[in-house]
Amino acid sequence: MQKQSNMERRSTFADLHEIFNYFDVNRTKTIHLGNLRVALPALGFNLEDEELEELIDLLEVQNDTTLNFREFVMVVEHLKDLKGDEEELRDAFKFLQEKGKEGYVNCDDLKKLLTSDDVNMDEEEVVQLIRVADAHDTGFIKYDEFIQTIMGNRDTTSTASADRSGPSSAP
Repeated sequence: MQKQSNMERRSTFADLHEIFNYFDVNRTKTIHLGNLRVALPALGFNLEDEELEELIDLLEVQNDTTLNFREFVMVVEHLKDLKGDEEELRDAFKFLQEKGKEGYVNCDDLKKLLTSDDVNMDEEEVVQLIRVADAHDTGFIKYDEFIQTIMGNRDTTSTASADRSGPSSAP
């Protein structure tokens, strides 16, 4: 991932400060957690209602329902990191996709990539990850299930009804 230049960082910081100040209507140097419902989408973070509720619950410490600017920046930076990780995973998945098997990646190819010197994950950890992501033991992993596994958001209701046969041209 590329590092931001000082100019880009200043611009981002200024943008965040402007958005924060917009919601700090009483000029208390804080914003209400509920304002994240509007502020985060304005910054390009489109969280599901459940994800947003979880975030707000995590941030609400000792019944404090406000964020100061530093806390607001920390939330945004955390969400940027998560978004960046997911984009990198999506790119890696697309790279490994085989023609005619769109949306799927071969488990062996994924294992080779993750244990390569570039990524350098522990083989045991990779085997466990693949076992969870390929719960139906098809030899292929569906992109959505892969992302849910990597990001730690296994949704058993959506994967229970998932296509159990893998890609149509799977061996």
